[in-house]
Amino acid sequence: MFLHGIDVKEVLSELREELREANEFWKSFGFDSENGGFFCSLGHNGEQLEKAKFIWYQGRGLWVYSRLYRLHGKDPTDLQVASKTFEFIKDKWELPSSSDTKNEAHQWCVECGPRGAVDVVRPPENAVGTSGYGGAFIAEGMIEYYRATGNEDARNLAIAGFEEFIRLIHDETHGSDNHIPQPFPGSQCLGHAMIVISLGRQLLEDPTMLSPSDHAWVDGQVKRMCHRIERRFYDREYDLLTEVLHPDRVLSDEADTRRADGPNGAFVYLGHGIETSWMLLAEAIRAGDRRLAAFAEKCFTRHVDVAWDPIYGGVFRGLDVEQHQFLLDGDCKVKWAQDEVLVGAALMLEQHSTNTATSSHQPAPSEDADAHAEVARWAASKFVSIRKFMHEKYVKPLRDRGLPYVLVGGNRKVEFQEHYVNKSYQKAASRKENYHHPRALMLVIESLERMLQHHDTTTAAAATMR
Repeated sequence: MFLHGIDVKEVLSELREELREANEFWKSFGFDSENGGFFCSLGHNGEQLEKAKFIWYQGRGLWVYSRLYRLHGKDPTDLQVASKTFEFIKDKWELPSSSDTKNEAHQWCVECGPRGAVDVVRPPENAVGTSGYGGAFIAEGMIEYYRATGNEDARNLAIAGFEEFIRLIHDETHGSDNHIPQPFPGSQCLGHAMIVISLGRQLLEDPTMLSPSDHAWVDGQVKRMCHRIERRFYDREYDLLTEVLHPDRVLSDEADTRRADGPNGAFVYLGHGIETSWMLLAEAIRAGDRRLAAFAEKCFTRHVDVAWDPIYGGVFRGLDVEQHQFLLDGDCKVKWAQDEVLVGAALMLEQHSTNTATSSHQPAPSEDADAHAEVARWAASKFVSIRKFMHEKYVKPLRDRGLPYVLVGGNRKVEFQEHYVNKSYQKAASRKENYHHPRALMLVIESLERMLQHHDTTTAAAATMR
């Protein structure tokens, strides 16, 4: 089956092999088989360089291995990794003094030693950039673990984690994200809204997850954030999603064209813009909201086109619009931003190449089929381009040196680094990333499998009518 020049079966075979390699790398080097959880300070050869565990990668690893088991082979060893990580988070990641406190938010540590909170390195913080996102990723991992196993503790922790994240991002005293130009307490960033939409959609997808009242509340929070992105993060002059709201706009849902003060106002975190756009599209598909889908696709194409480097390829992670200056530091071509292009392009290709039951773009008689074909061609072109770029820049340099897995990021040319150090987490001697790469592979595989299934079904149906 070919779609706009893409051999779907061949690409599926390649992606499944890449996913197998990623799985093997983390089981062999990053997973703590004794205690559960994940180490991410690893060298390119898998050598463990530090013993500390960071909060983000525990929930993320739980999500990855739960989904691997649920949708990608039902391998019992994947479930074992997920289950051991679930128990590690539930029983060992919270400070002992807070674990028995009733009716209060869970106090997840930021960083611990191999055994968890008994070896605490950084305790809980009232900051979105550490405990906030970390707790959200734990909630996301719990959602997927519940869907894989039906574990009620996981379901309860998922709902509680979503509620706590909503509370924290509206706390005017919370510590700011450190990726924005001028951090300030109580800032509200596009990344926060993105997380609410992503977690909320996953909670709403499973009809067994929420009670009717919880379902209505979560659905309301997701709708509110979609509205906030359209009315307030979206800058009509830039035709882009800015990252930081003006302080006076944080708690209002009314349209407001004022930008944040200083360099924050012109800051577009392109990676988040791309990621948020495909998550908006996924939510639009779930909700059957054609208007939101159109906005999401407009945002996705605009951000990818603006972020694309015409000289060296790939997308930049950030932009100062007024200075017309991309972020050009040693981390400006992070791989996760490229992963988001791949996921969104596959989702758009699926929506415009098939009339699937989930599609919010099923052509009405009056719609122009040529317009759908044009969108599908653009999506296919970006899919092919970003796949080629990612292989040449993040995979091949390691394979040429006889090394496994993928690079995490790099400068504009993505020149090989012996030790990759993340801009926002410079303490780690070297880091590997256990989430965006396998997540992108799984989501794209699932999208392509749906396309293939639709093709086979329609082909069989046509054959019976001959």
